[in-house]
Amino acid sequence: MGQSLFWERENCGMEEHKKKMETIYADKLRTIQVDNGRLVIKSIRGEGRYDLHGMTMASLTSAITNSLRNKGINPEGWYSIQTNPANVYAVLPPETREAVANAIASYEKQIYEETHNPANVERKRIAALFQKATQQKYTNPDAYYQGIRAAKDALARWGVQYPKAAAMEKANDMRSEAFLKRQLASKMLTYDADGSLTSENQRKQHDSLIAEADKLEEEATALENE
Repeated sequence: MGQSLFWERENCGMEEHKKKMETIYADKLRTIQVDNGRLVIKSIRGEGRYDLHGMTMASLTSAITNSLRNKGINPEGWYSIQTNPANVYAVLPPETREAVANAIASYEKQIYEETHNPANVERKRIAALFQKATQQKYTNPDAYYQGIRAAKDALARWGVQYPKAAAMEKANDMRSEAFLKRQLASKMLTYDADGSLTSENQRKQHDSLIAEADKLEEEATALENE
């Protein structure tokens, strides 16, 4: 099994690769997005970011209901998102309910998988081995090298025992690398420190990086579908 950059990184942990923010609902008044475990609500009044873990959807209190009526808004179907009745994050209209409910359920499922799936539990333990070893890199080099070897051996065994999880991890790393290449590609067209690159060379480097990113994402998709 080939090793990716993520696997080779000595202090690797259960890091989630950078994901694009996903828009789950949008209208003229608000946009609701999911961004790495948070619900992001944007409107003309500003932006709010709220943890999805532990979030609930509740009926409106009488005070909030009356407040909506005073603003000329029919409160039927409106709801609040909160962690408890004393900590209401936001009040949302009925047309957003399905999207928000799905986002909460999806993230809670992800959290459950991370804490109960045997492959994830073992991977987290191995990540802790890497972290413990890395902390001794300068204070106790012998312990560091022994710890790194033990962690790498455990990681290799984990890859054999849980090939699907290993493939998904490698796919995640490949998508992270593709993300970074796209970021670099976007800069190639606008930045040249010493003016040594012609616009044609900048375009060639940009296109090359985009092609590399596309290939990485294709390979990641293939791994995920195996």
